[in-house]
Amino acid sequence: MKRPIFKLLIIYSISILVFQRIILNRGLLFFLLFLSLLLFLLVENKRLALALIFLFLAPLRMSIYNEEEKNLDSKKILKVEVVDARLGDYKNTYQLKAGSKRYLFKSKAIYRRGDRLSLKGRLKPLKSQDNFHVFSYRKHLKSKKIFWELETTKEVFLSSTIRGRLGEKLKNNLLKDKDPQMGKLMEKLILAGDGPAREDLDKYRKIGLAHILSISGLHINIFILILEKLGELSGQKKKKVSIFIFFLLLFYGYLIYFPLSLQRALIMYGLSLVAMEYLNIYDRLNSLYLAGLIILLINPYSLYSLSFYLSFLSLFGLFYVKDKLTYLLPGKGWKPFRPYLAIQLSLLPIQLYIFDEFNLASFFANLLILPIFELFIIFSVFSLTGLSLIKWILNPLLRGLFILIEGLADLIYSWDFLNLNFSSFNFYDLLVAYLLIILLVEKKRLERIDYSYKRFFFKSSLLIFTLNIYLYQTRPLVFINMVDVGQGDCILYRDRYENVLFDLGGNPMAKERSGEDLIKYLKKNKVKKLDKVFISHLDFDHMGNLYQILGKIPIDKIYIGQDEVLDLEGQEIIKLSKDEKLRLGQAKLTTILEGAGEERTNDSSLVLGLEVFSTHLLLTGDIEENEKLIGDKLKATDILKVSHHGSASSSQEDFLDSISIKDALISVGQGNGYGHPSKEVLKRLDERSIKTYRTDLDGNILIIISPRGYRIYPYNHL
Repeated sequence: MKRPIFKLLIIYSISILVFQRIILNRGLLFFLLFLSLLLFLLVENKRLALALIFLFLAPLRMSIYNEEEKNLDSKKILKVEVVDARLGDYKNTYQLKAGSKRYLFKSKAIYRRGDRLSLKGRLKPLKSQDNFHVFSYRKHLKSKKIFWELETTKEVFLSSTIRGRLGEKLKNNLLKDKDPQMGKLMEKLILAGDGPAREDLDKYRKIGLAHILSISGLHINIFILILEKLGELSGQKKKKVSIFIFFLLLFYGYLIYFPLSLQRALIMYGLSLVAMEYLNIYDRLNSLYLAGLIILLINPYSLYSLSFYLSFLSLFGLFYVKDKLTYLLPGKGWKPFRPYLAIQLSLLPIQLYIFDEFNLASFFANLLILPIFELFIIFSVFSLTGLSLIKWILNPLLRGLFILIEGLADLIYSWDFLNLNFSSFNFYDLLVAYLLIILLVEKKRLERIDYSYKRFFFKSSLLIFTLNIYLYQTRPLVFINMVDVGQGDCILYRDRYENVLFDLGGNPMAKERSGEDLIKYLKKNKVKKLDKVFISHLDFDHMGNLYQILGKIPIDKIYIGQDEVLDLEGQEIIKLSKDEKLRLGQAKLTTILEGAGEERTNDSSLVLGLEVFSTHLLLTGDIEENEKLIGDKLKATDILKVSHHGSASSSQEDFLDSISIKDALISVGQGNGYGHPSKEVLKRLDERSIKTYRTDLDGNILIIISPRGYRIYPYNHL
């Protein structure tokens, strides 16, 4: 069967990935879309025209969707409904709905899903550190249609909605007389609740069972099978039962605020009803592809939702990969295992990319635990009735199943030696992995291809690979990233010879998390060793992450200022001298100010000049008063790292007038309490026609330098 929807889904998805960072004029997009529609009407072969329609529809849809981010509601008082609640140790995190708009909200008060609140406060941009190849919290929230965080000065509980009260009633029925730990798992599986403790969730994730810990195709299929069986026993016609099930799923979605996986299930079930009624044919794969396309048309940022991938890829494995495995694993003995292998194979690359690890026992975890989970879900569904007789019968069974699930999960989780680390597995590895899986499962089709074509493909691939290696070795390129570490400084230098960090950032309020984020960023960007680390001065926001990195990423040498004292056992630490010159791979580094003669102030910062081919960068740490000394040594630079996060005491007019500057970079945290960057500094830079990039607005800032010059690519605005 032909499946053109798959091609449209791929084109539309690629267009989302490409145009998320390339901003096109909306008028131009409408014009291009109009031309594509005209082409579709005029030409006989519609394929190219249809492909162009979806190619231009994605950036247009994203442009319209992103308008929500710009349309800031000026209301100081909002009446909202709680649609999701996550309890925390210090503050609880809520997702709120007010009309068509959604907001993030944090509070010490405890509210329930379905509560109506009156909130007074202000809206502020979402806090997120946006870096290449790592998880973006901002995009994750956009997949849930959330663009703003609400910071309140007054909170008033109004009432609980009907669905809130009904949801609470079902929750009480589900959890009554249950062990708290078991109840949390049941609530997560059936009502999309807060779920088990973080360590329990991590346990299931690490053994390859992340896909079953949310409302998924498995859960919905179980609901449908139960209802269809009950309909069959009642003697009702299948058509009536199917329609009833569809509307019951709609009501269920209404109660739990339509999670993405349920949206997919509803679309697919609705398509099956229409197809069987009017076409007498139903193709599950086409239905899956169409459901994905519809969801992405509604919200393009669903492409950044883990639920989207776990839901669609697990079904892709069952509908497509499982049948292909029949050729690779023939025989009746393999038949019971193929579904689990297909799901595992389909989910493996995305799990490596998101979770950075793989447990070799995950196949056995799915094989052993998944059938027990199915029984657990079935009994949990019946527990929703709250009937005493059912509770009396099912509670012991549920308890036994839960003990069995936990016991098996704990046993497999304890096998640490089977856990493989894939922390450097990035987006490009993800694409290669899925390409290899496609080649593997399509082995039968590939064998039918003429030998001459295979030989041509092999030679072409070998030529491209060889050419790529040659260009990498002969074409000199240097990559410099201003890493988004929040309110701190961190710059990564990479060429084919060395990896170097200039400062490491650090958050004193979240020391471990801050360090883990930087380690993950470095590993995802294939930095397995740091040849040199330069620390401008010892303020925590410039070097705090060093303590987390040590022992996890090897560091050859650490360079500090003349008057700094840093004692790290077994680590070579070198103090830089005035006018000292070093070679960094393809770059030359000069110490402009060595941080001497100052008593642990911002003016004790190292100031370094970096010359990469013909491009010059000036790295200034947090220097303030001593800026005037730089002008005596340097007359021009292409790129200035603005000192002290753009505070009012930095980048004074005399300094900016003494040096010719083209571009400026400011590393600063979103919504920081210091007012950085200062409006005065931004004005001074603008008056001198210096183009300014900021990590709080642009995210990670990539600079690619070659002998012909440099280009700057901000993460959020490529």
